[in-house]
Amino acid sequence: MALVVTASDDTRPIPRPRPPQERAVYREEAVRNRVAHRAGGTRMPVVISGPSFLVLWVLAAVVVSGAAVLTALALKAAS
Repeated sequence: MALVVTASDDTRPIPRPRPPQERAVYREEAVRNRVAHRAGGTRMPVVISGPSFLVLWVLAAVVVSGAAVLTALALKAAS
């Protein structure tokens, strides 16, 4: 809304006409697909679903194993 200021500093809002919407913002097919996918229940994030979850665990195991080997080598060299 715009404000009209008169000489007496009396402000009053005046409504602006809204343009008629001739078409929807989103395609009906896109809205239907979104509703269908969201109604399917809870979704798992991409990181947890699929083979990426296994890859993350393998990577974590490699890091922990590497740290254990380096620690063992450092302790052996120090003695």
